Amino acid sequence: MAIIKPETAKNPITLPDLSDEERLQLQRVFTLMQSSGQQDTDRIALIKKQLKSKGIDVDELLELRRLYIQAQKKSAEAITTTFDGKNVRIPGFLVPIEFSDAMVTTDFLLVPVAGACIHMPPPPANQIVRISFPEGIR
Repeated sequence: MAIIKPETAKNPITLPDLSDEERLQLQRVFTLMQSSGQQDTDRIALIKKQLKSKGIDVDELLELRRLYIQAQKKSAEAITTTFDGKNVRIPGFLVPIEFSDAMVTTDFLLVPVAGACIHMPPPPANQIVRISFPEGIR
């Protein structure tokens, strides 16, 4: 049996190569932007000035980051119709949502790892399949 995966679109946004220190400085700016204190505002201005001297525009990079994340999210949420009307086999584990009788689930999630929605953070949305099966599964 062949394993076929749907095509995923390449992110059209390209992030520039930055040194670890430059990335750390950008992270500091992003974190400090969550505050409204004057001291934090002054610190942001200083970091922006330091990076500007290296040819790095912080505001432009933060906007590019926002667009990159938006494109990644759109790609992750894309729906493929490649398998519509075809019989497929998808291994996984059941997470019951609704029951028609004791121990008979009619609506469930199919997840890639056992305990995915109980004992650990849930898998990415594009790795979860919601299934409605009126006959139910015991």
